[in-house]
Amino acid sequence: MAKELPYFKFFVSEWADGDITLEEFDTQGLFINLCAYYWSNDCSITLTKAKKKFKHCRTECFNELIDSGIIKLESDLIVINFLVDQLLEREAKSIQNSINGKKGGRPKKRNETEKKPNGFNSLSETKAKRKPLREEKRREENNNKYDEDVRTCFTNCLEFFQGLEPKSKSATDKWMNTIKLLHEKDGYSFDQIQQVVKWARNDSFWKNNFLALTKLRREDKDGVRYFLRFNEKVQQKPSKAPNNAHLFMP
Repeated sequence: MAKELPYFKFFVSEWADGDITLEEFDTQGLFINLCAYYWSNDCSITLTKAKKKFKHCRTECFNELIDSGIIKLESDLIVINFLVDQLLEREAKSIQNSINGKKGGRPKKRNETEKKPNGFNSLSETKAKRKPLREEKRREENNNKYDEDVRTCFTNCLEFFQGLEPKSKSATDKWMNTIKLLHEKDGYSFDQIQQVVKWARNDSFWKNNFLALTKLRREDKDGVRYFLRFNEKVQQKPSKAPNNAHLFMP
């Protein structure tokens, strides 16, 4: 594909409005370089190979792209959907042009109401039919993506982020996905998550440096996840008796 079509379509608005801009700049940089490498290899590279290629990038950058669904994995193979779509589109056009060529070049002019065959007609028609189905499926997936416990935990955590709540649907999705991964993948209870958030948002230092839930699964400069750092503090915090405890003692 790199020889036949050495470039891929890049839509500025899709980038600016996409989830990728919610990630750190080093993660964004990895993604655009990964796209170029992926395209030049005909949309077929493994995660193992990509990590060797971009060995100077933090492992957490790859994890953030995977956890947020920006790139997907099929076994060890990387899947970047918008590039796969462009590859299929290119192949469809090539096949149709080949068929037209065997028929003696471009077909003769037909009735104006009849469409000329080209590499995009069948693809466009198929996409038009599939679009409503895809949108309906996407809405259904979004509705079922997070169970009631995740949503409740998210609502409870929001109480500690007054004025900092996510403003867009994609940002909200990122926050809830962080809770889901902390619970399902990392094994923490919802109560632990809420306790960690409460401690960090009430800490004199971290309340100005912990401004989004997504930070919990990111790593500090030593490679330690912030959730672990905060949770250690929660565990070390001594339980204090109320000042008037003596009134209740015999």
